[in-house]
Amino acid sequence: MDKQLTLFKKWLHNNTLVHVEIVYRKVGRKGVFGRFISIDEAKGLVVFYDVDQKQVLSFMLNEIDSISPSADQTNLSELASH
Repeated sequence: MDKQLTLFKKWLHNNTLVHVEIVYRKVGRKGVFGRFISIDEAKGLVVFYDVDQKQVLSFMLNEIDSISPSADQTNLSELASH
């Protein structure tokens, strides 16, 4: 879990756009694209900005099923410079 938190904090610091698959009890899965706003390790709480719906979500770390950066940020900056 420490490796994952380190990676999440790196994404938070770099303001990386990520895709998160969240599993809510009794509701099911929800996939969102967005950016981390804050991560509270002690409470296991994540505050996340959903860029599509333009809303702030909060969920527990244990509700994350999968997470990945949406694109390689270095490739995007290279494309923008050409």
